[in-house]
Amino acid sequence: MTTGAVRRALEAAGTEKLACETLSEIAAELRSDPEWADRITEDPVMMGVDALTEYGVVIKFMLQTTPEDKFKVRRALLRRVKNKFDKFDELGTDCSNCFEDPETRFR
Repeated sequence: MTTGAVRRALEAAGTEKLACETLSEIAAELRSDPEWADRITEDPVMMGVDALTEYGVVIKFMLQTTPEDKFKVRRALLRRVKNKFDKFDELGTDCSNCFEDPETRFR
């Protein structure tokens, strides 16, 4: 029987890092958009990998908004994320591999 704490380290190969960076960029772009700037009260905060599920990695970040605009901002943010994936579809790129190549960027 052992006593004391046990620590485990989980290392991800860069794919989640790229996903986090890309989502942060999208959120920052939304905040800098004049249409949304007054509705987003603070810079986005990337919290990183939140869970591992059978569907993939769950990445969490926070975007603070005015109370009355939280759902509008959420929909606008999700629309922008979807548009990034749609760009890959237009190019014939398989989105399931979008984060596998560290050189791949959503531009």
